[in-house]
Amino acid sequence: MAFVLLLSIFPLKKTLSPLGTVTLIFFLIIIALGLLAIPVGFWTYSNILKIATGTLPQININIPPIDISNSSGDLVINRLDKKVLPDTEIPLEDVQNIQISTYSGMELEFTKTNTIEIPSDFAVKKEGENLILSEQSQKNVTYVIKVGTLSLKNLEINCSGIKITGKADLKDFSLNCDGAKMNADITSEKEISIHCSGLNLTGKLRGENLNIDADGINMSGELYFDKISINSSGINIHTSAKFKDFKISSSGFNGTIEILNSSNERGNLLIESDGGLARVINKNNAPVEIKTHGFIKLIKE
Repeated sequence: MAFVLLLSIFPLKKTLSPLGTVTLIFFLIIIALGLLAIPVGFWTYSNILKIATGTLPQININIPPIDISNSSGDLVINRLDKKVLPDTEIPLEDVQNIQISTYSGMELEFTKTNTIEIPSDFAVKKEGENLILSEQSQKNVTYVIKVGTLSLKNLEINCSGIKITGKADLKDFSLNCDGAKMNADITSEKEISIHCSGLNLTGKLRGENLNIDADGINMSGELYFDKISINSSGINIHTSAKFKDFKISSSGFNGTIEILNSSNERGNLLIESDGGLARVINKNNAPVEIKTHGFIKLIKE
């Protein structure tokens, strides 16, 4: 259309040579393209301006908070009412390693005995110093198990959801589950390892190394380890800790850490998070280096 208008403005003369005609047409095409580019350029500039002023919608990524508790504030582990109580007792004098596996829920209590009490629904396999307990068939129940800890043992648990209570002295403790509520006093000679989707942790934990990997964590109580490593999508923490190295990596962080190191016990505390608020209390003025990475506000007291 612009080209036709230009031809009407600049009529061709009959006396114009063929070369002149071609030159004129080329010139008119260039002008027409320029006219067509004006509205395109104006539209592009207008949209850039609208984006800059916020009049066009933007792409926003919102990460919802992780909630691993119910309305009363308790961790949702197992909603099933039916419990299967222990009816079988196994001595542990010659057992060093205990492995418990079930697809169902579990309530585990540590006791000051040298036996383990389990429901008869479990298959029992004894191989030297190893005791392997496994669910014979999957059921929608919660098993109650009592583990004696008079002598040091290695304990490995694999289950759906678990509630742990009592006091225990162990060699190594490993927990793999969907959800865990731990209100216990556990001392490990070497390592405590916890892998789960949701974790509600109170009580006291002691040992050389603590490794926690969970999507959502509510944590309080006391930690006593040389090395502590916590990885989570979201963590709410109000705990006291004595450590040499303490590292937390989380998408969202909120809470308070009280350092229990003495005035001559060195340590390193690192909090990595995309956002949140961290309050660190160091009443003993311990020589602990505190660092943060990410968009996190740090308050030292």
